[in-house]
Amino acid sequence: MRDFGGFAEYVCADENDLAFKPANMTFEQAAAIPQAGVLALQGLRYKGQIRGGKKVLINGAGGGAGTFAVQIAK
Repeated sequence: MRDFGGFAEYVCADENDLAFKPANMTFEQAAAIPQAGVLALQGLRYKGQIRGGKKVLINGAGGGAGTFAVQIAK
């Protein structure tokens, strides 16, 4: 996984690294998805050092990163 940041007004990227935004989703919602997903993945994998077969307790998973963390941990 490559991390190029997510807060630029303009960016140059390879077309294979991009995806279409669903028509029923706002730009803000679409921008939040990868940010929350990466935060969850980093928290579990790098800070938590979670690997397959481990048990995980995710307390208060109501936000973006927590929602992704539950799915990734599962």
